Amino acid sequence: MRSLGMLKSMQAKLLEWRAREDVICVVLHADSGKAFCAGGDVKALVSGLESGPNLGIGADYFATEYFVDYLIHAYPKPIVCWADGITMCGGIGIMNGATYRVVTERTTMAMPEITIGLFPAEQQTKPRSYSGSALSKV
Repeated sequence: MRSLGMLKSMQAKLLEWRAREDVICVVLHADSGKAFCAGGDVKALVSGLESGPNLGIGADYFATEYFVDYLIHAYPKPIVCWADGITMCGGIGIMNGATYRVVTERTTMAMPEITIGLFPAEQQTKPRSYSGSALSKV
């Protein structure tokens, strides 16, 4: 699963940068037209679960995804998420916890996994103060 590797890389870097004094802000962006989109992983999870009674792949994926969502949400340094393109599923979780969220005219957002009963826990966020900020928060 492509997104699991990406999430593990993000987790490692965020944990590393958290302690570095030379990192004062983190910018998250994607290099493709799919700004933050993990829909293919839901299909891979279903396929893996249908092939046998192995819950390990799902447990690893969701534990990693939700830990990264939490890490972004509680990060001690500002995180800017630049969502320029399709932003879906776990990508919304990545974006939602960021200190500042930037969308463009190309941004399209969706949460289609609710149609299969997946509870979108990453939609819950803490209140943020909008006063004194130079950047608009979405």
